[in-house]
Amino acid sequence: MLSFGEPFENDDFNFTVRLRNPEKFVLRDDASYKYYFYINNLNSLSNQYRNKLNISLNDAKGSILELSMSGYVPSQEADYLNKLCEVYIRSGLEEKNLIAVNSIQFIDSQLKEIADSLRKAEVQLLRFRLENRIINLSDEGQRIISQLTQLETDKRCWKLRKDIMNI
Repeated sequence: MLSFGEPFENDDFNFTVRLRNPEKFVLRDDASYKYYFYINNLNSLSNQYRNKLNISLNDAKGSILELSMSGYVPSQEADYLNKLCEVYIRSGLEEKNLIAVNSIQFIDSQLKEIADSLRKAEVQLLRFRLENRIINLSDEGQRIISQLTQLETDKRCWKLRKDIMNI
């Protein structure tokens, strides 16, 4: 037998029972205060709560859900619903963060590839100019280089779109 505030320990768990409002608790001489605890199986308790939980759509798009449940202790049911919502929101944020991180990594890798390609193209252009002793390209040469650059850019864009579709 334990008093309020004394810790209970066994192999599976431990806890301490405290009074919410000890100043309002009046110990009577004629009363014997005994509290009993039932230790539930986690799967069984999960099923009980799942069976009590009611979920309904709050709008036509289904983006807002209304959660409700009933039980003997309304504050306990409210605590459960609040914690369920907290866990659900946290899970959604973690999923969105993971998607964002993966997207950023993918975009960074694509930008690195594009930067590498541009550096290679610049080196090739410089090498071509040096080998052919070209200092200034004619208007026709500038137009061809511009078209080639545009085609390379288009090619990279289409490759990026293809890669995004394969994610």
